[in-house]
Amino acid sequence: MTVERGAVAGSTSRWSRIPSRYRWGSIAVLVASLPVLKGLTTSSVFCLRDLSFYFWPEHLWIRDAMMSGTFPFWDPYVGFGQVALADPVRHMLYPPMMLLRLVPSAALGFNIAVALPYPVAAAGLYLFLRRRVSDRAAALGAAAFAVSGPMLSTANMLNFSWSVATIPWALFAVDRLVERPTARRFAVAAATYAMFLLACEGTTIVGGAVLTAAYGLFRAAPGTRVRNGVRIVASGFCGIALAGVLFVPFLKTAANSPRAEGIDPRVPAFWSLHPLNLSQAVSIGVLGDPIGETGDRGWIRDLNGYPEPFIYSVFVGVTVLVLAALGIGGARQRWEAWFWTAAAAATLLIAFGRFVPVYGALRTVLPIVDALRFPVKFVVLTALAVSVLAAFGLDSLELQSDAADDGVEPRWLLPLLGVIAACVAVGILTIAALVTGIASPALLGFSRWMGVADPQAASAFLGPSISRSLPPVLIVSTACAAALWMSTRRASLRRYGLAIVFVLAVADPLASSWDLFPMAHVENLGDPPWAAKVRERGERLYVGGRLQFVIDESPDADNVVFAAGLPLTTNSKMESIACVSRYMATFPSPWRVRDAFSFDNAMLWPREYWQARDRFRHATRDERIRFLRRAGVGSFLVSWEEFPDARVVHEDTLFRPLALWQCDSPSPRVSVTTNWAVEPDIASAVSKTFEPGSTTLVSTAPVPSGLPGTSSADACEILEESESRVFIEASSISNGGFLVLRDSFAAGWSATVDGQPADIVRVDGLFRGVRLAAGSHRVEFRYEPPGLVAGFAVSAFSAIGLGVLALIRPRPEQ
Repeated sequence: MTVERGAVAGSTSRWSRIPSRYRWGSIAVLVASLPVLKGLTTSSVFCLRDLSFYFWPEHLWIRDAMMSGTFPFWDPYVGFGQVALADPVRHMLYPPMMLLRLVPSAALGFNIAVALPYPVAAAGLYLFLRRRVSDRAAALGAAAFAVSGPMLSTANMLNFSWSVATIPWALFAVDRLVERPTARRFAVAAATYAMFLLACEGTTIVGGAVLTAAYGLFRAAPGTRVRNGVRIVASGFCGIALAGVLFVPFLKTAANSPRAEGIDPRVPAFWSLHPLNLSQAVSIGVLGDPIGETGDRGWIRDLNGYPEPFIYSVFVGVTVLVLAALGIGGARQRWEAWFWTAAAAATLLIAFGRFVPVYGALRTVLPIVDALRFPVKFVVLTALAVSVLAAFGLDSLELQSDAADDGVEPRWLLPLLGVIAACVAVGILTIAALVTGIASPALLGFSRWMGVADPQAASAFLGPSISRSLPPVLIVSTACAAALWMSTRRASLRRYGLAIVFVLAVADPLASSWDLFPMAHVENLGDPPWAAKVRERGERLYVGGRLQFVIDESPDADNVVFAAGLPLTTNSKMESIACVSRYMATFPSPWRVRDAFSFDNAMLWPREYWQARDRFRHATRDERIRFLRRAGVGSFLVSWEEFPDARVVHEDTLFRPLALWQCDSPSPRVSVTTNWAVEPDIASAVSKTFEPGSTTLVSTAPVPSGLPGTSSADACEILEESESRVFIEASSISNGGFLVLRDSFAAGWSATVDGQPADIVRVDGLFRGVRLAAGSHRVEFRYEPPGLVAGFAVSAFSAIGLGVLALIRPRPEQ
C-alpha cells in the first residue's frame, strides 16, 4: 500500500538517484535530531526541570550500580529505602535505557537518552505515513511532529518522551496488522505495545492505546472490524504479558501505596491547557517566557495556575496548521481526514482540562481519568494528529499539481489563501493599533475579563509582546501563501513552491525550539559539598523544607527561604535550579546519602511512610527532632538559627541561611534493644515515635531466632551491605532482644539468623527488625521484589510464544 512518486521530471542529480523512501526518511530523522544535537557532549547535560533533580541523578545511581556488577532492586538511600525495580519511571527494565546507561561517558549516555526519542518518533511516523501519502509528505508530517512544541516539551520527563515516541510505531504495527493479518505481524504489534508499556507514562499509555485501537478499527474494512478489533486488543494484552516482568512487581508494590487509593483530588486543577495558550501555537513567546530564562513570565503563571507550565511550548507553526486545514479536505481517504480531525479535536478538548466542562464530564463518567493526573499531556496527541493532517495537505498539493501542467488549485486552497490574506491584514492593523496606543484600553479590558492577578501589568506586557511577536508570524504567513500559490502553478514554479512549503513547515518550529533544551555543566551537578560529612558518619540526613519536592511550597516551619529567591549561580535559570536541586540532594542516591524524606515521583512508598510524612508535616520542631533522632537522623540541612546539642559543620555563603548541622545523639542505624513493647497498630506506633520515650515498639513478638548462646554485651555491626543485601553481626545478652535496622519495612525483604529463616517484624511503624536468642549471631537481610519471579515467568512465556508466532510464515494467497 506504500505510496511513492519519483523525482521531478528532468532531475538527474546524485540525490535523485537515491531511492525516495531513503532520502526523505533521512531528512525527517535529521530534522528531528537538530534541536538536540548540542547534547553530543560529555561536559554538559540537559537540565530541563525533572531532568536535573530526578532523572540525571537517578541515571548516575543506576549506572554506577550496573557498572559495579549489581542490579539495584532496592534503593536504600531515598526515604529510609524504597523499592527501585517496581518503579516504572526509573526505566530499569526499558531496553534503550539499560543500554544507554552502559555508555562510557555518563553525560553522553544521558544526553542521548534525552535526544533519541525525537528521531525515533520521526522514523516511526514516517514509516506509518508513507503507506498513505508521498514520501515527501510523509517526511514533512514526521518532522513536523518531532519538532513541534508539545513533542519537544516531553523532554523534561524521559518516560514521557519515550512513550510518545513509541506511538507512531504502534500505529505502524497496527496498520500493517489490519492490512494483512499474519502471525508475524501480530507478534510485531504485541512487541511494539510491550515497548510502549515499558516506557511507562500513564497518560500516554491510555491515550496512545485508545488512539491506535480506534485507528485500527476505522482502518479495517466494515465486514472485518470485529475480527480486527479482537486482534488489536489481543496484541495489546500480549504486549502487557510481555512487559509482565515490570508490571507484576509494580502492581504488587502499588497495592500498598497511595496509587491504590486514587490520585489527589487537587491534581486535575494543575496543568490544564488554558485555551488562550493556543495563541502560542504560532508564536511561542507572545504570552511570556515559558522557561523563565529571561524572567519575563508574562501571563504564564496566571494561565497555568502554577509557577510554570508542564508543556513548555505548544508551537506548531502557521505553515503546518495551513497544511493541516488543506489535509482535512484533501486526504485520499475521506475517513482518514475525519478520523484525524476528530482525534485532534478530542485530545485538545481533554487537554483543556478544568477550563472546559468536557473534562469534568469525562471524569464523572470514567473515574479512572483522574489517574491520568495532568490533562495537558494530551496536547502531544493533538500535535500528532495535526502533523498527520499536514502530511495529507502536502500530499493533496502534490496530487493536484501532478494532475495538469497548467496547475489546478485544490478546492480548499483559494479559501485558505483568502483567510491568510485577511489574517495578515488584521495583523498589520493590530500592530498599528498597539504602536499608536489605540488598543491599550481594549487590552486592559481583556486582561480584567480574563481574571489575571494584575490586569494593569498583564495589559502592559501584552501590548509590546504582541507587537514583537506578530511581524514574524505575518512574514511566515505571507511566505506560506506565496509558496502554496507557486505549488499549483506550472512545473517551473511548482518545484520551488513545494520546497518552500516544506522548509517553512519545519524551519519555523525549529527556530522556536532552541531554548527548550537548556544545559548545565556536569561539574555543577556533582557531589554536594556537604555530602562527604554525612557519609563519613554513616547516618541519615534531613533536608528542611523538602518533605517531597525540591523546595516544598506548602506552609512548613522548616522551609528554606532565600533572601533573593533561587541563587543564580550561572547565566541560565534552569541551570541554577539544577544546582539548587543538586545542593539539596533532591534525589540523594548517587551521592550515597541516606535521606529521611525524599521525592517520590511514582508515589510508590507504602501508606505507612505517607502517614509518617503527614504526621511530620503537622508536628512541632521539637517533635520533628525527636522523631528524626529516633529514626537515626544525625545530620540536618536546615535554615535554623539555633539547634540545641548540635553544631554547624558546613555553611555556604551562597545558600545562606542553609547550613548542615550534626548532633551526637541519634539512634544508630542498627542496634540491639531489650527495651521493647508490642504495638500492633501501625498508625499508633508511628505517632508515638514523636512523643518522649525510648521504648522500641514492635508489631509482634515472634519466637527468638538463632542458635542460643552467651554474650557479654548487646552489640551489633554491619559487616557488609549492598543495595539489596545487609549482613550484620549481632550479640544479645538476654533471650528475646530485638535487632533493629532503621531501614524501611517493606514486602520482599527476608531475613536469616545463623543461616535459618527468621520473621521480620515492623519496628516503630516504619522500620524492620528480628527477635534474637541470647548469644552471638549472623543476621542477613535480603530483598527480592514481590512478583518478580511471576512477572519474569509471564514475560518469558509470552516472549517464547510470540517468537514462535514470528517464525510462522504466512500461507501464500490462492
